[in-house]
Amino acid sequence: MSISYLVKCGPCAVCNIVAYGWCSRCDTTFYCSRQHQAEDWQWHESICVPTSAYTYNFQVTAPSPSTGLVFAFAAPSSSTEPVVAFDALYFSKYEEYPRIVPVYCLPPADPASSMCPRPVIAVHLSCSSDGQPPASIILQQGIGCKLRYPLHVWYCPGSRTVNRVAWRMTCGQAPRPWRGDVLVMKYAGGRRQGYMDATSLDLPPVVQLFMSQR
Repeated sequence: MSISYLVKCGPCAVCNIVAYGWCSRCDTTFYCSRQHQAEDWQWHESICVPTSAYTYNFQVTAPSPSTGLVFAFAAPSSSTEPVVAFDALYFSKYEEYPRIVPVYCLPPADPASSMCPRPVIAVHLSCSSDGQPPASIILQQGIGCKLRYPLHVWYCPGSRTVNRVAWRMTCGQAPRPWRGDVLVMKYAGGRRQGYMDATSLDLPPVVQLFMSQR
């Protein structure tokens, strides 16, 4: 397979329109203007991971059977610090269906207190335009039983945009619609000292969470 060119673009972290500029420090967060980059810095600074921590190679997927599109994404190839990636469930507020995305993680900030790696979530959660940084909850209860592998649910608490995936999966019957992007990672055990790949089998407890929001 060959690709004649690749155009790097993504949603502006402030206004969500297609943007062709990005943070030169982390290379993962996009902006449509220098003004929006300056406005977002108070939130972005805490999650901005310099590219000096790792280098990238472009990996290309096979064409999608439904759309015929080819997607390219950057993945760490070598690093001065160990960098790992885990599959996560991604619920975009603008899409119709959940999908699995790779989430890259840096080593724990303080290995003496926790061995759990630090997920780099900024590329998936566009929360800064809503005025609040990403938040997370630990989902430990499944449908009728306790989860052997808890789920780490990241979300945007200040978002005003209804999540279309969550609305569709709950058939619009949730007492209160879930808003903003949602990213779900899977812990490798009850002690929550590491992650493992999430799969579509982890969807039921997430849908239950969407249904229970009030």
